[in-house]
Amino acid sequence: MSKPVSPLVVSLWSTLTLFATVLPMTANAQTLALGSSDPRIARAEQLHFANRTAESLKAFEDVVAAEPENYEALWKAAMANVVAGLLADEKKVQ
Repeated sequence: MSKPVSPLVVSLWSTLTLFATVLPMTANAQTLALGSSDPRIARAEQLHFANRTAESLKAFEDVVAAEPENYEALWKAAMANVVAGLLADEKKVQ
């Protein structure tokens, strides 16, 4: 069973996703808040929201490795890295 996610992490992810939808970016930016049309990214998002942070990060990074110019994958991999870092810091404090 997964541990509950820190409210700080949830807040950060929500804020970053909101910014991603309002900033002027590529045409793919519209999928950031609505779920991805790329099944690999959609799966990584599912892992993230199931609190499987390490698996989610790996899935996003796999997409980036296959498609280094994929803006959506780059953006979400960056967000997943931030979340992973916050969770690691939180574990150190506890």
